[in-house]
Amino acid sequence: MAHFMSVESISPDPALSSHFTSTNSPTTTTTQHHTTTTTMATFQIHYFSTASSYANKNTEALPAPLPLAQLFDTLESRYPGIREKVLQSCGVSVGDEYVDVEEAEQYQSEGRVIQAGDEVAIIPPVSSG
Repeated sequence: MAHFMSVESISPDPALSSHFTSTNSPTTTTTQHHTTTTTMATFQIHYFSTASSYANKNTEALPAPLPLAQLFDTLESRYPGIREKVLQSCGVSVGDEYVDVEEAEQYQSEGRVIQAGDEVAIIPPVSSG
């Protein structure tokens, strides 16, 4: 005669449940056998003055690599209206070099690519008196 066990009778001990479940973190997965942590490549973007006010933050990490020609479109998708209200009058730097995003948009195939670890700054015009 065959014996069958119910699902409840073979469920893991609740004290061990953390070893059998995945976490909600998009970058960490825990299974019965091992933990895998995946690090997403990112660059830091710093917002100053009106750009900071519009984005409601001073800095954030964005996925890399990202063609410079796609920077404003990426920011526009995150912060609708930022291109017209803020970005078109801003300077942009990658590392310690000012870059021309509008020119990069015109020549997409030849443009610069923002790499993991790069620091980008969105710098609105400033006046002194």
